[in-house]
Amino acid sequence: MADVVMSALAKDPADRPQTAAAFSSSLRAQAEGVGSLYRRALALYSEHFPKFFKLSVIAHIPVIILTFAMIGLQLAEHAQPRGWGWPRILIVAAAVLVGLLQVVAYFLASAAISGTTAIIVTRLSVAPLRPVKLHSAFKVLEPRWKPFIKTAIGVAFRIILGFILLVIPGLVMVVRYALYAPVVLIEGLEKKEARRRARELASRSWKTVIIVSILQFLIPTVFSLLVGRISIGSGGAQQGGVNVSKGSISHQIYQQLLGLVNIVIIPLMSIVPALLYLKMRQLGGERLIDALDQIEEVDTERKEWQQRMRTRLSLNTPRGSGNSPRSQ
Repeated sequence: MADVVMSALAKDPADRPQTAAAFSSSLRAQAEGVGSLYRRALALYSEHFPKFFKLSVIAHIPVIILTFAMIGLQLAEHAQPRGWGWPRILIVAAAVLVGLLQVVAYFLASAAISGTTAIIVTRLSVAPLRPVKLHSAFKVLEPRWKPFIKTAIGVAFRIILGFILLVIPGLVMVVRYALYAPVVLIEGLEKKEARRRARELASRSWKTVIIVSILQFLIPTVFSLLVGRISIGSGGAQQGGVNVSKGSISHQIYQQLLGLVNIVIIPLMSIVPALLYLKMRQLGGERLIDALDQIEEVDTERKEWQQRMRTRLSLNTPRGSGNSPRSQ
């Protein structure tokens, strides 16, 4: 906050915040730490849980289908006699194919949830009294879906390549492009322009982005480990002959079902980058209302409503002080 205040006292007027609103936005963003982001995310998630859960279930429908298909293949493979006959080979090949499709389905589900959540969170932050409507967010997502997927694939490729080369470059890419999803869907940018904008926003507070990136990885991991430990512990305590040891068919099925926990976790984790994106915009002195205007550009229903309101106001607003109804 001291840096923001000192920037307002800069000798060169060009180095100062250009407006009082920009100065106010910067102060507000600096006053909120990482803890505030997660508290705000948890509050939004709990308040609008039915909407976020419905969004996640819809996005995970392919994942659910492929998960139960994989469980069926695992049961079929377990029922086969020992040895590598043609039935077992075909089942294993089908399982490999379904596993690859699961990775793609998880990626697309996470991308869809992340993008739609960014739109919802932006609207809730700027207009908190407006009701949350998924179909309205889907309308914004529809024309920007292809650019979003192309940009997401490009970012994922750079991250994977960075991890393959020397791990550290991959971590750098994760932090650098942490905000690409809201940039594409809210600002309408894509590919190189979206990556450049995401990097520029993250550079406004690298420390905050790094901490959030670490927590975004640790929280789901710790939650999954806890769920796995509790379930295995309870299974062992039953002494009912159910084998949940590593490598058993029960353990394999449990691992598949454990992945569906993401239906509950991913929406919560997607709210944080959306709030972080808005925070980075505020750090640069940008108004949140501008982000809402960028969303409304593709929301034709909202634009028509605005036009009708403007027309009614122009027809009913008095045009002068002397002859106005109020003055009479």
